[in-house]
Amino acid sequence: MKIIDLHAHSSLQPYGQMFKKNPSKRDLSRMSLWFYNPPKFLKGLGEKLGLSAYSQANFFSAGRGHVRVVGVSLYPPEVAFFKNKLPSFPGNGLENMITRYSADRIEEIENGQYDYFEDIAGQYEFMQRFNQSDSPNNNYNCVIAKSFEDIKTAASQKDTYTIVGVLNIEGGHALGCGYPRQEKQELTAAQQKEIIGHVRTIKNWQYPIFYLTFCHHFYNQLCGHSKSLPDKLSKVIDQSYGENLPLTPFGEVVIEMLLNKKEGKRILIDIKHMSIDGRKRYLEMLADIKAQTGEVIPIIYSHGGANSRKDYESAISAAQNSNLNPADLGLFDTEIVAIADSDGIIGLNVDQRVMSSEAYAKEVKRKVKFKKKDTRKKLWSSIIWNNIQYIAEVLHRNGRKPWDTMAIGSDFDGAINPVNYFLQLSDMPELANYLQQHLEDYYQSSECIFAVEDRLDAATVIEKIGFNNAGGFMERHFQ
Repeated sequence: MKIIDLHAHSSLQPYGQMFKKNPSKRDLSRMSLWFYNPPKFLKGLGEKLGLSAYSQANFFSAGRGHVRVVGVSLYPPEVAFFKNKLPSFPGNGLENMITRYSADRIEEIENGQYDYFEDIAGQYEFMQRFNQSDSPNNNYNCVIAKSFEDIKTAASQKDTYTIVGVLNIEGGHALGCGYPRQEKQELTAAQQKEIIGHVRTIKNWQYPIFYLTFCHHFYNQLCGHSKSLPDKLSKVIDQSYGENLPLTPFGEVVIEMLLNKKEGKRILIDIKHMSIDGRKRYLEMLADIKAQTGEVIPIIYSHGGANSRKDYESAISAAQNSNLNPADLGLFDTEIVAIADSDGIIGLNVDQRVMSSEAYAKEVKRKVKFKKKDTRKKLWSSIIWNNIQYIAEVLHRNGRKPWDTMAIGSDFDGAINPVNYFLQLSDMPELANYLQQHLEDYYQSSECIFAVEDRLDAATVIEKIGFNNAGGFMERHFQ
């Protein structure tokens, strides 16, 4: 089965190695989208913090996993990540564990001259190097997409296995903001002018940015963010500054520039990581655009799951499904419906912490003991299935098509702790197989809310989630 992954950090590790001053031959090989570093269950600090640092989203792994399109997320590391409460051990400290960057890369970020926009421009140039490149074994090649036509062409090829990279940016700070010195610091007129210039620049890149995730882990002076770091990691990295703040007036200006089709191509907005107030205001902005122009702009939620809370007013204690993570970071029921109504897309993450409640993850760990591998894999894959079932039921109960809005947005190589046994892009077909088994079981269970005549074939549903929904979304909106 073919796969589209809407959101993965395939370039994060190889670009992070580019800063080594005296690279060895081994180091040089790591500076490639094709570098394959197989998963290992790490012990010690990384595992305890809920992180996995091996290569998960390299293009060689994508080829092995029949992942034909990868939404490559460009991300300039936020400086606040490197201001932790642990002592620094260059090349071996917490920063290296999280990022797998070289010590020289970390030094470059910490030197006081680091510029987010210059870094994102460097990553964009880095990705261009791999356009029309071949894997070391010549089994696969890479194309960086200019439009959906490149995806269509690659999918029609019979003698060539092409992996298409579709570029996106994670974090509005990439535009050159997010360096606050004091609470709610305002951007100066000169800074705002510079950021507007950067927006114009990226809207005219040869290889378009499909969408921009407006927030990330730390305050970017455009919009407040939701808490996103694991509790254990939060003890050493503080992301509370700017957390839950609303969308700023200048943030609205930036969004309007990104969405308009003037001065370059439209860049869609990804609501993942935005604060509740920020998301609420953004949906109001889209409603205003629809009222004024009749245009419905699609809402993207690129990598996450449902929090099983009905609306923004529902407290965490009001979560309806104890198997899901109830945090603000996840989708509310009203957002799930709004995304479907906007012809939007929901990318399903594979991070076990993001996609499940702490209690459910513990239950899975308890149940898998002494079980056969096939049973263990099915139990672990239930973490993803629980989100699929919940989202489908919300849509069905609200009179929407239940299976047309979900896709894969793995967030591989985004410092995540993936669901056990599904650790990299090459594991996606196997995950799809287990998800199909879960759906077949659901259809036969007493908890199924779909009438027999409404039960779309399980294999067809998983093909929609794995490839067709995202492919159709790109065909309509990546022009």
